Amino acid sequence: MWNKKGQLMKRREVLLALALLLLGAVGAFLVKFFNWSGNSKADLSELSLFKRCMEELSETMIPETETPGAKSAGVAASVFLLVEHCLNGRDQSVFLKGLQDLDNYCKDKFGLSFVSCGQKERLSTLYVFESRATFGGWLVTKVRQRLFGKPFIILAKELCVLCYCRSMQGATLALVYDPIPGSYTGCIKLGEKQRSWALT
Repeated sequence: MWNKKGQLMKRREVLLALALLLLGAVGAFLVKFFNWSGNSKADLSELSLFKRCMEELSETMIPETETPGAKSAGVAASVFLLVEHCLNGRDQSVFLKGLQDLDNYCKDKFGLSFVSCGQKERLSTLYVFESRATFGGWLVTKVRQRLFGKPFIILAKELCVLCYCRSMQGATLALVYDPIPGSYTGCIKLGEKQRSWALT
């Protein structure tokens, strides 16, 4: 093979060029394939089957302590609304499949559904899903999320925290809520043992 200057290319240069060409073609195919497969519509009618599972999952993530938990804040219903109306087809499919996988994992591991498991079993299940989602380090996780979208456990955590902080109980009892904030002040020091400000 000849280069642009009309000189004969070395074998190493030819192999490197072919490898880069092949890698680019495979990368383009994978991106096209996952964009195509990720846009498949999820059957959202199945979400209602996982209502109790989502309630217990959100309560496991945000348990009731001196502040209300996710269950009393109605987080599960808000999460389902966001999944149904705000997520794209790929994320909807990931979320629905994640709920199914969560339940199936608990049945295989403990012989019980996620709802029937105790707090210890639920936490160990979430740790397993979290470790799977972040396996390989920061860079691998970023690339994986770029190709496949966010894993179920990351989506579930983000949606639970968002819905909890936007709920009446979360905003007023877990955070500091000012219904009429007045003028905008960019930086305010928090008092001693003061909770974060609510953003609703």
